[in-house]
Amino acid sequence: MTNREVVGAWSRSEPGQAGSTRTDGQTLWSYLLVIGRTVEGRKVALDYRARAGHFKSSTTSKHVSFAVDVADTIEVPA
Repeated sequence: MTNREVVGAWSRSEPGQAGSTRTDGQTLWSYLLVIGRTVEGRKVALDYRARAGHFKSSTTSKHVSFAVDVADTIEVPA
């Protein structure tokens, strides 16, 4: 399974894991950081990319970009 496929599994509420990306179908993690969650059946991506002002790492930014592509909503973390 690739990282993009893990994000796809999250979008379908299915579990998946590849390297540092994993999901139980409800929550999506990059390493130990939650980058996606499910709220009332809707997928919410948490924007930890540089342009959102919350840069964590290049790898996490790539994972977040995949999540943003499939999410219903994008939130900037507080």
